[in-house]
Amino acid sequence: MSKICATPEWPFYNEYHNQEYIDFHDCRTSIVLRQEGQKNSPKYQLVNACKKEVVKYRIDPGVIGTDGKKCDYGVYTEDKRLILVEIKGGDYGHALVQIGETVDQLFNKPEVKVDRLDAWVVLTRTPSPDLYRTEEKKLRKKLIVKNIQWGYRAGEDCLSKGTNMMEESI
Repeated sequence: MSKICATPEWPFYNEYHNQEYIDFHDCRTSIVLRQEGQKNSPKYQLVNACKKEVVKYRIDPGVIGTDGKKCDYGVYTEDKRLILVEIKGGDYGHALVQIGETVDQLFNKPEVKVDRLDAWVVLTRTPSPDLYRTEEKKLRKKLIVKNIQWGYRAGEDCLSKGTNMMEESI
């Protein structure tokens, strides 16, 4: 039986549980996210050795639809953690804007919340150092404020970036 279900106990899933934009909802041990139809594109891999229940969302287009800027994917875990992922060529600044606007659109109702919110940007090329420092600070602050509002004391680790392949464990 699923732990994550459409009830007030799971406020994010309660709001976003339409199967049209959910790619899977299970306990698989590896979640690989990459650009649609591009096997050699950069990827984000989530290792789920403990077999926690996860829900993979298509954010663009999907949860948010076709209007506006938004990130590519979201992964929601049984720990009530949401990981937003943007896979991008090399425009790091645009990726930061997409994630920021995704946060604004997903959490525009006070009852929609998670216990922890993280964002990952996976690039094919490394951006110039310090070029996007202002945008990065704004997004990091937005993520930290949301996390604190929901009770998670996030440090600076709520926003990560890397090139070609990123991996994390839950």
